Formats: sequence, structure tokens, C-alpha cells
Amino acid sequence: MNANESAEDFDDLADVLALPEGRRVITPREVATLLAAATRVHAVGAEGCAPALVARAFAEAGAHVLYVAPEVDGARRAAADLSFVAKGGDAILSVLPAESTPWADVRPDRRGQMSRTGALFHIARGLPWRFAVTTAAGLVRRFVPPAPLRNAAVELIAEDEIDVRAVAEKLSHAGYLRVPVVEDPGSFAVRGGVFDVWPPTSEEPVRAELYGDLILSLKFFDPESQRTGESLARVWLPPTREAITTPADAERARAVLRSLCDAVDFPSSKARALEEDVATARSLFGLDGFLPAFHQLVPLWDYLPEDTVVLVEDPARVVAQIRQELGHAETAHAERYAEPRFGLEELYVREATIAEALAQLPVAALHRTAVVGTSENPARLDDLELAPLDAPSLAIRDHADLGRAVTRARSERGKGAALEPLLRRINAWHEAGLDVTITARASTQAERITTLLGHRGVRVADAESRAPRGTVKVVTGALARGAIVPSEAFVWVTEEEIFGQRAHRRQERSKSARAFLEDLRALEVGDYVVHVDHGIGR
Repeated sequence: MNANESAEDFDDLADVLALPEGRRVITPREVATLLAAATRVHAVGAEGCAPALVARAFAEAGAHVLYVAPEVDGARRAAADLSFVAKGGDAILSVLPAESTPWADVRPDRRGQMSRTGALFHIARGLPWRFAVTTAAGLVRRFVPPAPLRNAAVELIAEDEIDVRAVAEKLSHAGYLRVPVVEDPGSFAVRGGVFDVWPPTSEEPVRAELYGDLILSLKFFDPESQRTGESLARVWLPPTREAITTPADAERARAVLRSLCDAVDFPSSKARALEEDVATARSLFGLDGFLPAFHQLVPLWDYLPEDTVVLVEDPARVVAQIRQELGHAETAHAERYAEPRFGLEELYVREATIAEALAQLPVAALHRTAVVGTSENPARLDDLELAPLDAPSLAIRDHADLGRAVTRARSERGKGAALEPLLRRINAWHEAGLDVTITARASTQAERITTLLGHRGVRVADAESRAPRGTVKVVTGALARGAIVPSEAFVWVTEEEIFGQRAHRRQERSKSARAFLEDLRALEVGDYVVHVDHGIGR
């Protein structure tokens, strides 16, 4: 160790490479094997992308995996990790409930609705998938039952006949917007012999070229140039929202809302307006709180096939988030005592019910560190939150120590020293017999990392090359969290863990006119507007 190197850094490095004492160390595949013989398995030492590696092991054993993260950011990181570790292009679905309570004075987020409803339809229809990611709130919230989503969807098949008018009406009831030109997900257009539609689950819109009622072809097309591309044989058009407004559903919603309004002596004029807004699923404040007017809502596990494994990342945080979500819901519900509202149990699942449901499902509880204890109340989730004294360890560590070391190196020796902690770790990992892979989100970043390491004398191989021992492989991928996995002799490091978090700006197409029209569609009578000459009005 030279004078410029930190003794604390070397201490951190030794700790990371050390295996836990007094615990059995197991691999992700062994977790899957243990759960095959039990209904619940606890494992500690699950840091970094360890839960995704365990999820992959379950999928390789033929199971579907419901991955439960504590909160939304964690769920997005989990989805990124799964997309990197999954093989064979397995579908990764995100079922993320709204972050606000159903009674909050906010309009439903259309993009969030489309993503959630598309994922639920995918499961309900029995389409291929392996991983579904949700949050603690996803276990607490209730959802529209599978049947209405299946019934509201439309399947287009090349060389099949369709009733264009009936399809257009069905899509409108399912929340699609009819527009002159399709430029956004969840919209459709009918122009002569062309039927354009953008399913919310697709990266690109689809064009059906018609000859009368016959679909001659189905092709993806570019929403900017409108040029068609790859052909496809069939495509599903799932609903874009949970509220399906067929005439029968709308009439049921009106009748239910009328009873709710009468129960609190709601003024007649306001009651009629509310009935109309809910029955037509207009974008009004608190619409999610009236979803039971259309259908009796169900918990998420009603969607799951029998071979589903529930994987819980950081159970202590998940249980804390469940209790926090229920606490917020009780407060928000109580504040609406003088307004029409559904009961809390019609929109939420109580902790005891969650505990009972999880007791019937195979559950892998993956703890970062052990929270040891036993539950005295079987109606609570303590058994999920607490790990047994003899819980085995995955011994998979994250790169928090690398981040600390990089920060110290920059502050003590300047920006040029930022790579030194990584270089020391690469040497230590190779000496320990671990293969090292660095992931970058783009090929340009991969090339930059390759160049920087090459200038420091590190042998680097790309994704296509067979990397000999002592070589660092640099690949592109969406991995959000790296990991040190001694049981399988490899290390993954992400570019963010080396260079720090970067702002990932979403690439937007030039669509100022489209955004303007989208805003106009969201306007309601009584909304405030700003006129270029006359100022604020409504």
C-alpha cells in the first residue's frame, strides 16, 4: 500500500471478500431447490442484484416469479436487473399501483394506467411471461378482476375479417383515444382502408391495411415518418385503463354511485355530475377511488398462475411500506367521511389477509441483513419480516464500498484518482479467482470504459470475445445494481457504480404540436386557461 492509498479502503475490500462466519453459504439455484421442498425460505446476504439472480433461478426451474420490491424506484431497478439476467427474452411485466391514495386530488396518470393494465391483461390472458414486478403497495391495493380486462381486449389477425365500427367502439370503451393521426400509445385512427392503433404494450404502433372488412396485412410503422416496417401475424390490443365503460358497465356504475351519494345526502346536482364523470371514466380527481363502481376489485394474487413463486426483496422494508400504505389509506379515507366513497376494504387488502394469502404461496424472503426473531401474532407479517437464526446466506455483496472509496479518492487526490479504487478491486477479485464484468448502458460508454481501463494496463474483452482469466469483460446492458458473487465466482459492476449516478433523460420525439393537442384533450369544463391576449380565464 503506497502513501496515497487509504487504509480504510483496504479494510472495506477485505470485508467485502470475506465470507460470513457461522452461516451456511448457498447459491441462487440452491434457494430455488430449498423452496421446492418448503413453502417459505429465508436467506440473508442478498445485496445488489442478488434477488434478480434468485428470480432467474426460479424461472430456469419453470416457475413464474412475482418480484416484490419495497417501493417504485426499487421496482424499476429490479426490472432493469431482471432484463439483464433473464435469458430467452422472457417478458418482464410491471404492475405498479398509483403512488397516491385513490382519494387524492390528482388525475390518474395515463401512462401509469396503460403500463399497469397492459401487464395485468398479459397475465390474465395467459400470454407468455416469467417475471412480474410490483411493490409493497401492489400487495395492499386491489385491482380490476381478470375477466373484464380479457373481455375488453381486441385481437387483430392478418387475413381475418373485422367489423371496423364495432372494434372502434370497443377500443373507445377500453380507454383508447380516437385521433386523426396515431402518434401516441393508447390511440387509434381510421382512415379509408387503413386502421392504425398503438397498443400500450408495444414499442411501435401497428397498421392494419384493409380491403373492405378483410385485414390484408399487419405491420409496425414509424409514428414520425408513418412508414411501415416489420410484418406480424396477430396483435393484442389490451385496455388502456381499469375502468371499462361499456353501456352495461356504465349503467352499473351510475346505479352504484347513486346509492353512495344518497347515503351521505350529496347534493343532487353534484351527484348527477359525479355519476356522469365516473360512468364515462373522465379524467377527474379521485377516479381510482370509484373503480369498485364498475367491478368488485380483487387482490393481485388472484391473477397469478399456480406455479408462481413470490420473491420479496428486503422483507423488513416491504413490511414497513405495507403498514405505511395502509396507514395513509386509513387517514385519507377518514378525511372523506362527508363525501360519496367506498369502504376501505373494497380498495385495499388488510395486513392479516396479506399474511394469510402469502402463507398459501411459496415465498422466498431475501434479506440484506438478518433481522432475527419470531412472531407472536400469526395474523401479522412478522414471519416475513424476521429471519430465522439459522437462515443461510447468499453472501452476495453490493458495491457500496466502491462508491465510498471513489468519493474519498476524488476528495483526497482529485478527479484523476477516481479509477484507482476500481483498479485495486479488479486485482483483488482476479486474485480471488472471480471473473469481472463491467456493464454500460450504451456502446459509447462501453468504449469509453474500455479505453480508460486499457490506458491503466487492464486487459479488456468485449461481449463477443472469450475472456481469459485475468481479463475484464465490458458489455452493454440495463443492469441497475452490480454484485460480488463468490459462490459462482463472478463480479458485475455497473458504470454508475464507477462514475456515479447520471441523469438519464428520456429521448423525446419532436412533438410540440402533439403535446399541445394532448393537453387540449385533458381540458375539462371549468379548468383554468391562459389566453395570449386576455390572461387567465375559465
